[in-house]
Amino acid sequence: MKKIPVLFQLAIIVALFINCSNSKTMEISVTSTAFKNDSLIPARYTCDGTNVSPQLSWTNGPENTQSFALICDDPDAPSKTWVHWLVFNIPAETQSIAEGADSIAGAQYGKNDFGKHTTEAPARLRERIIIISSSTPSIACCH
Repeated sequence: MKKIPVLFQLAIIVALFINCSNSKTMEISVTSTAFKNDSLIPARYTCDGTNVSPQLSWTNGPENTQSFALICDDPDAPSKTWVHWLVFNIPAETQSIAEGADSIAGAQYGKNDFGKHTTEAPARLRERIIIISSSTPSIACCH
């Protein structure tokens, strides 16, 4: 089986979700009980800590949302934007992830830049957490 680079997987997922989305754009707010927006992620949730995934919540997507994708990446990594999490086909009724969750029911995990189909803790640098809604319940991808 041919290996497909993580950024190419990410581009495919984003393109599919964008193409499946409503033409009306809508902002989805992401919050966490673990940290505030524009602040450092506490050490507990980083590679310097216990590699525990933080609690995350997000608002509803557009009316026709049938699934979500979640991306956590590090745009300040030395060689490229480093992908820590690549999760897609998250059911629309799922709007949060509990602290320490190992998986999201019904979701699929793409291979991250660690070469794993899991969530991996970020460093304590600037990390982006992106939620994308889709009007399709699932996509088949190269994971």
